[in-house]
Amino acid sequence: MVEEVVVDVEREEHRAALVLRWRGGATTELVVELPRAYSPPIRTDEDTVELMPGSPSLRRRDDRRHLEPPGRRTATGERFTRGRVSSLRTS
Repeated sequence: MVEEVVVDVEREEHRAALVLRWRGGATTELVVELPRAYSPPIRTDEDTVELMPGSPSLRRRDDRRHLEPPGRRTATGERFTRGRVSSLRTS
């Protein structure tokens, strides 16, 4: 059973050193990598988003037609599908 935990966070190195003291006196030392800084979500280019028809009454098939000119891709470089267009409309 663990009786004590000592944590030393080293932010510059993105890690934390832990010392676990067990009942009976034994200790265990661990080094844990910390997550890197948050990166913003990937976004589709604004010029592509502006091509999205504003009318919610337009069918998805019509939306896709506006987004399929050569060179228009999602933020991750994929072709637009109905699902991807729908996702773009709701984001």
